Amino acid sequence: MSIYDEYISSYKDRSATVNAKFSEKLAAQGNALSYVVVLNGQIVGTWKRTFSKRTVAIETEFFRQLTKAENAAVASAAERYGDFLGLTVILN
Repeated sequence: MSIYDEYISSYKDRSATVNAKFSEKLAAQGNALSYVVVLNGQIVGTWKRTFSKRTVAIETEFFRQLTKAENAAVASAAERYGDFLGLTVILN
């Protein structure tokens, strides 16, 4: 997701997209300048990437503990991203 995606940057009130108890964490991480992890329409964390010649390392910071299914969905999305880039993913 783009860091300037309208999902997070177009609305002053983000209560529909992020739980109020996590909004402070999102704001502390740069808010609309963060890559966000969205599960079931809710922002549940942020991520950043670091490239090397053959890999892309993806570091996540979640606002809450994810379920097994949610972790699998994040891993699947990361793998698709790596495939798109033609790089091996290292998910942290």
